[in-house]
Amino acid sequence: GLRTERKEIDFDEAQQTTTDYSIEVMYPPKDARDPEEWRDFFTRVSGEHVTVCTIALDNEELVRALLARRQKYMHLEMFMPTATKLRRNKLKEQVATMPKVSWWKRLYMACMHMAFSPRMVYNAIQQLERRIEELSKKEYDVSHVFVTFETEAAQREVLRKLDTPYRNVKKNNLSALPEELRFRGKHVLWVQEPPE
Repeated sequence: GLRTERKEIDFDEAQQTTTDYSIEVMYPPKDARDPEEWRDFFTRVSGEHVTVCTIALDNEELVRALLARRQKYMHLEMFMPTATKLRRNKLKEQVATMPKVSWWKRLYMACMHMAFSPRMVYNAIQQLERRIEELSKKEYDVSHVFVTFETEAAQREVLRKLDTPYRNVKKNNLSALPEELRFRGKHVLWVQEPPE
């Protein structure tokens, strides 16, 4: 009962991690991209200072393109002489002056399904650069919000005040919480302690 719950809290407080000071907002309004708006809201709800606010965007396609570009750069580095660094602003010139690839490197790259021409890799990087530029201009939906408070007490206060069954969040049941505890006065939020 109550005694067991209190012991769990005491045990949790004895082992401090950042999640002890943080909350995660699940299913936030998709257009709520301004961290200051979230900071102001949670400062009002907690009555204390918000240390950090991180907005996670649903930009997986952009992240994948950035990762692919990084992999292509690493691939291109395999063609470079040892201890030579790639320079993004001189990439075209570097590719043009790369030494011929040895037969064993070409064989290895073919087995790994990698392009074995520096020019092919350079062209793939250029395509990815254009794709990344295009994707960077998109406005992405908010997927999660992470808020870290100055104290664990502030985190617990927010979790307590905004505690509501998920059905109220799913239906955005405005009667579940007073207006000052609803984001923008019209959104019932699902908040939880983030995973360790």
